[in-house]
Amino acid sequence: MELEELQAQWNEMSKRVDKLEVLNKKQIMEITNQKYKNRFKIFWLYEFTGGLICIAMALTILFNLSIMDTLLLKVISILLALSLIVMPVFILKSLHTVKSLKWSAESYKAVLLKFQKSKKRLLNLQRLAIPYSVFVFFTSMVVTSKLMGNDDFGDDFGVGMYVFIAVVLLSVILFVIWGNRKYKRSMQATERMISEVECD
Repeated sequence: MELEELQAQWNEMSKRVDKLEVLNKKQIMEITNQKYKNRFKIFWLYEFTGGLICIAMALTILFNLSIMDTLLLKVISILLALSLIVMPVFILKSLHTVKSLKWSAESYKAVLLKFQKSKKRLLNLQRLAIPYSVFVFFTSMVVTSKLMGNDDFGDDFGVGMYVFIAVVLLSVILFVIWGNRKYKRSMQATERMISEVECD
């Protein structure tokens, strides 16, 4: 009788331990999921705000396209407006894909693989940020000058203006490089976080 009671108690305790393990894994998964989403909230906010500013600039350019009196200015204005719309949309779409991985519906390996794929796409877009920023910098100078009524862009630039443009351009490039590094570090930390959960 005692042996049967011990076996029954052992089986009951075994069931409880299994139940606790499942609960612990669920809790770990929920906590990790929340950390994961919080990590990308700030990036989403920055990129969304930047995207709104870019779209406002693009609309301003497109509404004032009639001011551009030469074919070259019209082409530059249209290219600038398109780039101000397209690049933020691509970045936001990639960031949304990374941010909204379905943790509860998939295994850790599936989440990790999807994350790596989304991460690669997002980081490739971020690599385009330097040439994109240089293009936007120079084309927006020309377009903004015309929008402000200056018909002779660059004709009256002195040495000081060229130095100023160089310093601002260098600052923009350094800011973009800093932003890329932030993205890379965040992606690496997130990948480590997912891998650690998978090992548990």
